[in-house]
Amino acid sequence: MALYNEYFYHKTIFKSVATFGTLFNDITVKRKTSDGNTVKELKVPLSYAPRSKFLSKIQAQNADGTVNKNVAITLPRLSFEMSDFNYDSQRKLNSLGVRYNTTETGSEKSMYNPVPYNIGFSLNVYVEHFDEGLQIIEQIVPFFSPYLNIPSKLVYDDMGIVDDVPVLLNNVSLEESYEGQFEDKRVIMWNLSFTLKTNIFKPIKESDLIRQVETNIISTPTGDSGEVTSQEKQQAQESGSKSKSVTKPGLTDQGEPTTKESESVPKEDIDSDDNYGFIDDFLEGI
Repeated sequence: MALYNEYFYHKTIFKSVATFGTLFNDITVKRKTSDGNTVKELKVPLSYAPRSKFLSKIQAQNADGTVNKNVAITLPRLSFEMSDFNYDSQRKLNSLGVRYNTTETGSEKSMYNPVPYNIGFSLNVYVEHFDEGLQIIEQIVPFFSPYLNIPSKLVYDDMGIVDDVPVLLNNVSLEESYEGQFEDKRVIMWNLSFTLKTNIFKPIKESDLIRQVETNIISTPTGDSGEVTSQEKQQAQESGSKSKSVTKPGLTDQGEPTTKESESVPKEDIDSDDNYGFIDDFLEGI
C-alpha cells in the first residue's frame, strides 16, 4: 500500500538548507596596515560544497607539484554542507493535530501537524591569515547562545504559516594545513558544527467552506422510563414526524449582518471573515 496516492513536495528540506546558508552570505573581512588603516574590505564568498572537494580546489597543483594559481581558489572562503538528518522525538506533536488556512478564494486548506527533524550542518572557514579567521568567527558566534531562532516560511505559500526554526551551534574547532614547504602558502581552517531544528510537512488537503448546515429531525415517543426503545426508534423512522433545520449565513449588500433571507446576498458571495448573521429555517412535515 502506498504511503500517499498523490504527489506532493513542499521543498521543506531545500528551504531549510537555503535558510541556513543565508545566515552567512554577508560576512566581510578587512585587511589593515600596522597602524590600523583599512587597505581592503572583502566580502567572503559562500558556497555549498563538501570540505574535501573545496580543499582540492584550494590546493590545485600543476604537474610539477606547484600551486596552480589560475585554478586554485583564493582565500578567504566559506563553505557549508549538510552532514546528517535525524528524527527529533523531543519535539513531537500530536499526530492528529490539524492546522488550517482559509484562502482568498474561500476554500480551506488543512494539514496534519508536521514531523520534527534535526539537520546537521558543517560550516567551514578557509583563510590564509589568522586574523581574518578571527574576524569571521567573531561575526558568527555572538549570535548563538547557543540557539538562534530564525522565522522561516517553510509552507507559507500554502498555509500562511511562519515557523521559528532554532539553529544550535554545537562546537567550533581549528585546524592548520600547509601546501608544500613550510614557507609556502598555508591554509587555516575553522569548522563550526550546527544543528537546525526543522519540520517536515505532510500533504495539504483543500476543501470548500461550509456555507449551509442541514439537520434532519425525527420526533420519537418515549416510554414511562423516559428512554426511547429500539422498537420506538424503528417506528419513528418509518412513520414518525419529520422536520429539517437549515442554517446559512446572512449578509446584506451593504455588508451588514441579517437574519432574513430576502435581505441577504447569495451565500456563495459571503466570505468567512465577513460580519454575517445567521438565517435559520425550520421545515416541518418533510
